[in-house]
This record gives sequence, structure tokens and C-alpha cells, in this order.
Amino acid sequence: LLKVRKDTIVVMIAGSPIDMSEWVDQASTLVYSSFIGMEGGFALAQVLCGQINPSGKLPITMPKCLEDSPAHKLGEFPGGDRVDYKEGIYVGYRYFDTFGCKPLFAFGYGLSYTDFMLTDLLVKTDANQIPAAKVMVKIENTGKVSGYETVQIYVHSESKTVERANKELKAFQKLFLQPGESKILEFDLNLEDFSYYSETEQCFVTEAGSYTILVGNSSNHC
Repeated sequence: LLKVRKDTIVVMIAGSPIDMSEWVDQASTLVYSSFIGMEGGFALAQVLCGQINPSGKLPITMPKCLEDSPAHKLGEFPGGDRVDYKEGIYVGYRYFDTFGCKPLFAFGYGLSYTDFMLTDLLVKTDANQIPAAKVMVKIENTGKVSGYETVQIYVHSESKTVERANKELKAFQKLFLQPGESKILEFDLNLEDFSYYSETEQCFVTEAGSYTILVGNSSNHC
């Protein structure tokens, strides 16, 4: 179909990552609808006809191929009678970010009929207060259509003494903006958002050191 009509809209109805490597580069438009249910056809028609601005974000990471998934790279999947999953903490985007494996579509990714811009990031910290860090960022709808955007906050530990993922999602907000409208978003991060679970101490530990706070609209765009 894509060879005959290059403007074909491909709609994926699935609940997990799908191998799209053979044709995804040929598709001009791809809609991942997940399992949209009984009224899904009506909702999909509204989206494709421009009556509704789509604003969904992927809750999973889409690998380019099955072999790029952590269960394959770090584990034994598909294995035989016994399968050991050895990815540990490196599940989903934590694996792709930490090991530098570029996904087909990243966790938290999603487009709409408009564009958003994030600016003026400000972080205030005080480990002796609650919250331990306050993050403020300006978001503006720079397109011509009203719509929703989901702003995501990730934390990266600079001076880690234990094995940790490159960064972890700690907060997010979804908001609606008219064309040209802007707002200041505020996020509160507590000490728990900087901690890890210590197997030796059997509790969560907040390690002293430097942390980087990243703001974006997906795990690989922040």
C-alpha cells in the first residue's frame, strides 16, 4: 500500500511494541492507537479529520527490532524451558538511555497538530526543606492549534557509588494551551526522588552528591 500511495495513514492497533522496521521509513503518517475500545473508530475519525488534536504519549519504549530490547541484550529471552530476565533495574527507557541504544520511538514520545517550546528552566534546591527541589519551566504553544502537552522531569545522578540508571522519570504534568498561550509550570521534588533502594541497608538512601534535573517531552528529548 505504501508503494502505491505514499500518503497512506498507518494506524497501529496494538498493546505492545511492534516490529515496523520493514516499512516505517516509508510511512508519512503513523498513528499508534493502542487498544482504543468500542468507540475507538469514532475517536480515530475525529483525530484523522482534525476535529481533535491528539496528545497521547507512549508509556513504553519502541525498539527498532526485538533484539534491541533489554530482555534480549541482558537476559536470555526467548530461552528454552527456563528463561532468566537479567536486566535488573534496566527495564524500558532505563536500558535504552543508559546503554546508548537508540529506540525507534522513545518512552514519553508523542506528536500533535501543534508545537510546544520549553524555556526559562529554574531549579531551587534545599536538602533541609520539603520539597528538596522546586523546578520551574515555561511552556508555550508556538503552533496554530490548541492542544495538550505533557512535560516530563527526569533526575540524573552525577556522583553515584552504586549502579543506577542514567536518568529516571520523577514527575510530569499535562496541560492544555491555546495557540500563543504560555504558562509557568512548577514541580516539587522530595529527597525520595533522588534516592535509590539499598540492598545492604534494606531501605531507600539519598546519596550526597550532584544531580542533574532534565526537562523535556520524552525520555530522549530533554
